[in-house]
Amino acid sequence: MSVLMILMSVLHFPEPTRIITRSVPKPSREQSPPTELTVTTNVVRASKTYDGYTTAAITGHVGGILSNETPVNVVPVANFNDAIVGDNKTITASFNKTGGGNENYTVPAAYVYSTTGEIT
Repeated sequence: MSVLMILMSVLHFPEPTRIITRSVPKPSREQSPPTELTVTTNVVRASKTYDGYTTAAITGHVGGILSNETPVNVVPVANFNDAIVGDNKTITASFNKTGGGNENYTVPAAYVYSTTGEIT
C-alpha cells in the first residue's frame, strides 16, 4: 500500500474521485448522408455515323457540389439502345463520379433522354 492510501485510511478520507472526460466528435462531412447532385443542363447529340459502338456524344453540368469540399468530377455518359444503323433509337444518359469527395455525393439515376436518336 502506498503512503497516501495509508494516510487516507487513517484519516478516513474518501478515495479521490476520478474525473473521466470524453470529447464528443464534431460531425464531419464524412458522417453526413451523401448530397444528391442535380442535372442543371444536359445536351445529347442525337445523331451519329455508324462506328460499331452505342456511345452517344453528351455534354452536361451538375449542380449541388459544395464549394468547400474535396473536388468531385461528374462525367455524363450516353448510349444508344444498340449500335445498329437506324432511326428512333432510345438514348439513355447516366453519370459517373470520381475524385476525392465522390463518397459525399450521389448522382442522379440513369434516365431515357427525351429525344430519340439515329445512327446513319
